[in-house]
Amino acid sequence: MAGTESGVSGFLRWVGGIVASVVTAVLIYHLTRPAPAPPSIAPTEVDGFVADSVSHQLLRNAVVTVTLGQYSTRQLTDTLGRYSIVFASPSATANMGSFQIEASGYQPYSNTVALKPGTNYAEVTLDAVAAAPAPAPSPSATTATAPTAAPQTHTPVTAAKSQMIFKTLPPDFAKAKTTYVGIPQKIAK
Repeated sequence: MAGTESGVSGFLRWVGGIVASVVTAVLIYHLTRPAPAPPSIAPTEVDGFVADSVSHQLLRNAVVTVTLGQYSTRQLTDTLGRYSIVFASPSATANMGSFQIEASGYQPYSNTVALKPGTNYAEVTLDAVAAAPAPAPSPSATTATAPTAAPQTHTPVTAAKSQMIFKTLPPDFAKAKTTYVGIPQKIAK
């Protein structure tokens, strides 16, 4: 019986040595492997166009300034009033971005909106600068004999106002030449 116990005990030591080696190898692998790469965040893309709020005529050379996180850039709209900017996303969730749009003959427009990683498409309409009303004719001392009603000036009233409307990117929308901000050039292309 003593020989059987020493044979079982030797077998258990042999199996225990193998199990200890496997456990050690697994621990070494888990403790020394590099951390997994953080999930990549899609860039934040802002596309759209700038147009007149009344006629809807597209505005070329409007200055579109967009700031997102630590990045800011300016882009002129192309001949079709389009702009396209791609930023490195500050996080995987929506971030507040600010827009400032200026065009000759139009009131400047600014807005702060949530921009999500991926595509953000915004149509911007601008109000034209209102023309100054014509001055009222000055009454002459020789012709004013009876009281008259005060002269009235008519300023055209337009219902349209500058605004930014976010929509789904139309499938047939041809983007403007894109400006890349905070993204390495080899990734951007």
